[in-house]
Amino acid sequence: MYRLNYLVLVVCFILSACQSKKQPRVEWRVPNLVEHAVKDKAVEIKRSFLKGVESAPYLEVQDTAGKGYPYQLIDTDGDGRWDVLFTLIDLPEMKEVTLIITGKETEKPSQNVSPRANVRFGSKQKPYREISQANRVTSGDTVPASARFLMEGPAWESDKIAFRNYFDQRNGIDIFGKRSAGMVLDSVGIEGSDYHTLADWGMDILHVGASLGAGAVALLHGDSLFRINGGERSSYRLIADGPLKAALELRHPTDIFAGKKYSIVQRLSTWGGFPGYQSEVTLEGLEKGDSLVSGLVNLHNDSLYREAYGDWMLLYTHDRQAEDGKMLGMMLAVPRAQLGQVGQTANEGAGITHSYLVSFKTEEQKPVKYCFLAGWETQDPGYKDQGYFVRKMKAAIDQIPD
Repeated sequence: MYRLNYLVLVVCFILSACQSKKQPRVEWRVPNLVEHAVKDKAVEIKRSFLKGVESAPYLEVQDTAGKGYPYQLIDTDGDGRWDVLFTLIDLPEMKEVTLIITGKETEKPSQNVSPRANVRFGSKQKPYREISQANRVTSGDTVPASARFLMEGPAWESDKIAFRNYFDQRNGIDIFGKRSAGMVLDSVGIEGSDYHTLADWGMDILHVGASLGAGAVALLHGDSLFRINGGERSSYRLIADGPLKAALELRHPTDIFAGKKYSIVQRLSTWGGFPGYQSEVTLEGLEKGDSLVSGLVNLHNDSLYREAYGDWMLLYTHDRQAEDGKMLGMMLAVPRAQLGQVGQTANEGAGITHSYLVSFKTEEQKPVKYCFLAGWETQDPGYKDQGYFVRKMKAAIDQIPD
């Protein structure tokens, strides 16, 4: 009798131990909402949706066929704890993919993946120290951004394209056209390099001037347009530095326009396979009639095209507007529900010039989201054709997280 009870106790212990080691898992369905296959669909899953998995030391992401996917855990608010799981998947035509996220105690799944997104904000002085936080150069500073920072400010890239922000009172956005899928920004702008001359990796392809360049932001207050640059306290913060997604934050806490104080936060991000960036802007201090504005430089073209695509309105140019004289298409993808007015600045005078403009239906503390995309003929000869450019940009829009 004693021996029988002992055996039962051992069996119960073994079953209990097996049960305690059961790996928590969450299933996440990603539907294909368009009528064709989508490559590099960006998937973002909030930590709050991963109950029972989020506290595991390691995670594993697979589909139901057992295929594994590299992922990135991103701390969006800077509190030291990740908030979002990010991954890229290919969606078959008219089908959904179910991801299984499993918590792991001891085994870290393989994350062998070549970097596909990157942020580079470096000091101009050797050894080109990486900067994770900084204050914007103000109008009263005697040392300009070009003397302090590589590329005059923070830059971000995917394996398709790269951008930089002028980290001074211009607050414009410029394009680096890429001929290489590798991450190139870590060496661009250092002593001995010239990003204005075509190199194996690519070059600076856009003349921004006093325009909004490649989708920079402004504020429309009454009938006056103001460049958002943060006044005396604008700052930069690194959010994510690859390997799949790159993201940064530009914070403008005390911009003053026409005597009115505004607080503005802009988050910029890109990811592997995406030929552009996503912008998310939140404003506080709005008055009735105020609205956020973005735009495209029109120094070398005279036509702005519009086309509806699903829930998006596409506003784009296509002309010989690259600095190497080749065709360059640029596009703003705006949610139709947030689309306001479309217009154009003057081509002379003070302030913002040479820009096509789009305003957004802007509400207090409600994020405005839009995307900027571009295609350069020197990177892909197909971009010489306007129809090809539009088709490629539509395919990229299908990658945007739902």
